[in-house]
Amino acid sequence: MFHDPEYGRDASKTALMRLVCELGPGLLDVQWSTPHLASLGVTEVDRGEYLALLSDALERSSPQWTSPDDPAWNGVHLLERLRRMTG
Repeated sequence: MFHDPEYGRDASKTALMRLVCELGPGLLDVQWSTPHLASLGVTEVDRGEYLALLSDALERSSPQWTSPDDPAWNGVHLLERLRRMTG
């Protein structure tokens, strides 16, 4: 699904980066932690913290998705945005 002969593999990582940039800091529920997800920054939270994060996430407005032709889809731009978000 996320492989293209012209652009290569790993497009799923760019899609995940874009999702995190659009949603901002907070909750991205991946259901369970794996070594791969942990390498991308996944952390486990207890039920109370999860419910608080979920409540905050549900109060946020939906992202204003842009066209895939938008430069924001460029992986370099996404990395820059992520670096600014994480300080």
